[in-house]
Amino acid sequence: MEDLQFDTTPSLSRDYIYRYEDSPDANFITIYPGEIKVQVFNPDNAGGSPAGARRMKVEYTSLLGATPSTPTGTSSYALRGPAVGDWTTHDINNCLVGISGYDGRYLSLTRAFNADDFKIFVYKQTLNEPYQRGFIDFDDHKSNASDVIMPGDPSSGYHESFDVNTAGNYMVVYDLKMQKIYFHNAGTTYHKVTKYYGELLIEEAAAFTGLNYTPAPFYQPEKKFVGWYEDALLETAYVPKDLTSDITLYAKFVDSPSVNLRFYDRNLDIKVDNGGFNEYVVFAYGKNTDGTEPLGGWPGRMMQKVVDMGHELSYGYYALNISGQDRPEKVTFNNGCQPFEPEHVSTPELVLPADKNLYEHDVAAWSVMTPVHDAATSYAINFLYETRNCDATGAVNNISSHKWEELGNLFNELAPDVQADLKNATATLSGELVSQAMARYVYILQKYGTVTFTNFIDRTLPPSGIPAVRGDNKQNFYVLGIMAFIAVAGFFFLNRKRRY
Repeated sequence: MEDLQFDTTPSLSRDYIYRYEDSPDANFITIYPGEIKVQVFNPDNAGGSPAGARRMKVEYTSLLGATPSTPTGTSSYALRGPAVGDWTTHDINNCLVGISGYDGRYLSLTRAFNADDFKIFVYKQTLNEPYQRGFIDFDDHKSNASDVIMPGDPSSGYHESFDVNTAGNYMVVYDLKMQKIYFHNAGTTYHKVTKYYGELLIEEAAAFTGLNYTPAPFYQPEKKFVGWYEDALLETAYVPKDLTSDITLYAKFVDSPSVNLRFYDRNLDIKVDNGGFNEYVVFAYGKNTDGTEPLGGWPGRMMQKVVDMGHELSYGYYALNISGQDRPEKVTFNNGCQPFEPEHVSTPELVLPADKNLYEHDVAAWSVMTPVHDAATSYAINFLYETRNCDATGAVNNISSHKWEELGNLFNELAPDVQADLKNATATLSGELVSQAMARYVYILQKYGTVTFTNFIDRTLPPSGIPAVRGDNKQNFYVLGIMAFIAVAGFFFLNRKRRY
């Protein structure tokens, strides 16, 4: 049952049962002593089963009482190595023990260490993955003994080991929630930090002495985190410090709706010249007035091309969905090159409007891209790609009836409002992508007829003899010019008749 998924919600197993994620055949390890209940849903992997996908759920119950009681006591994580004994001995006294009062979140052990190396691993298991915790989990910024105990040299082959530079008594702490390891000097104490969002209890964390406690931001949908405050009225901002007593903190937010940011580069100006080959890639760099960069440092986050249709051509249309927490005040669209590089191409720094999400580069203006029109644009891009060999001169028909049928099937799978958006769009080559796609759609139907190519969008076609597609303003002017010439010629003809 290699594809059997481990369902961790809403089970306590996320915190108290460990399984190496990259190895589906690995054993489950209980962090604390307890009872577990294993359930397998849809074991035959039957399609359409009311039980859903085939998966396994493991429920944990502490031996100390009913779920969700607070697990404490000796854990299954232990130290081993010459710094605490040797590599071969399994010593129960080297197992980390749960710190009471934090729902089993923290495991710790204070003991004497030799000036040598050691590992943190699962008790009575091998020293190989997946049963060890290494320097990837080590957080030196939250360790007051990081100058004494540090990760081993990866080149030595002991890349999961820790080296003790100076023998002495030290405290090892493992944070199950953050999946991080901290090393502290002996005698380090801790204070409880209780965090609230309004009246909602977020968590209870331990702040270890000897360090300035800096709480991590808290995230809420459609909100932007402002900071932590020491009072419920959100008047006294918390300043990171070495705590000397327990403290209660309150999270402050401001409304910040998420944005489905879109960028349309009709003329394909944002690109990178890669040795004579143009690479079309767009990044969005965000910046706030306080200097923060919510989308990361330059060049920001790469925007996505429309690839869900099986190809990577975007026709200049790019997308990036941004959470409310990361929504920037200003944005710069760029090609990923540094501003000082000769290949650098970007827009000016643009204020991101509160009510708009699409920037059209060719007209330098913001507009609104609705979810419906966004889906229609995705279909339009695919349509333009699949009909890209359409010969406008009428010499060659490079569109197979089979491909046309595929496009019709894709259209039929769209939501009704997306279908209506495509059906009612203006067909013009000078418009945006949906208009361009519909112009080509009408052209193909008029050129080859609806017998071979069905009108699956059910668009109203122009009468026979009237051009199906209007081009740019010059073409329209040309038609009007001919009509004007005919009118003037007729005027002179009538005048000449009057003379006779």
